[in-house]
Amino acid sequence: TYGNNSHGILMETLSNSNIAERNTITTNGTNGDGIRASFSDNLTIKFNIISTNNYEGFGFHLMTSDNNTILNNTITTSGGDGYGMRLSSSSSLSKSTIIENNTITTNGTNGYGIFASKHFSLSIKGNNVNTRNTSSLGMWLQASSNNTLLNNSFITILSNGILLDGVLNTTISLGIINGTSNGITAYNSSGINATNITFTSNTYDLNITNSSSLISIN
Repeated sequence: TYGNNSHGILMETLSNSNIAERNTITTNGTNGDGIRASFSDNLTIKFNIISTNNYEGFGFHLMTSDNNTILNNTITTSGGDGYGMRLSSSSSLSKSTIIENNTITTNGTNGYGIFASKHFSLSIKGNNVNTRNTSSLGMWLQASSNNTLLNNSFITILSNGILLDGVLNTTISLGIINGTSNGITAYNSSGINATNITFTSNTYDLNITNSSSLISIN
């Protein structure tokens, strides 16, 4: 796709139980998403190759949807404010999304590998995320609870590994976080259990601000 606000695949209200599989998608306009879905449940997004090449291009953009599975996709973003995956909810928490075995690379400034806001019971496992520019994050998890991050690799250049902002009862385990600033940053969060993580080349492995004592790392 070449126009602004143009998307490779668009699934809107009640586009439930659809499968997007083995597509090759490139977007070149601003605000161009590879795959965008909203108010749709039980989707499966797998084995797609997605590239976005302009400002605010999101590889996969999911809004206010439950019980979706995103696996084995290869996503590359090149423009500023480009997200590999952006998951958000407009009101109550979205539930039970699985994100597994994806390869995500962001090259622009303010690029986020995975951004998730207002989610309950996210399962994020076996993903390889590389961010390669300033003010970027491997993953930003916001206002979410009861999540599991298992065996992910976050390789960040000129940026940070994982940001937890208002996050409750979340486990991060068996992963690699390699960055130039903070490995895991937690704001206003509690019940974070970070175990068996390999930290390399971080200024701080764990940076905690205004978070309760229910945070452990070992």
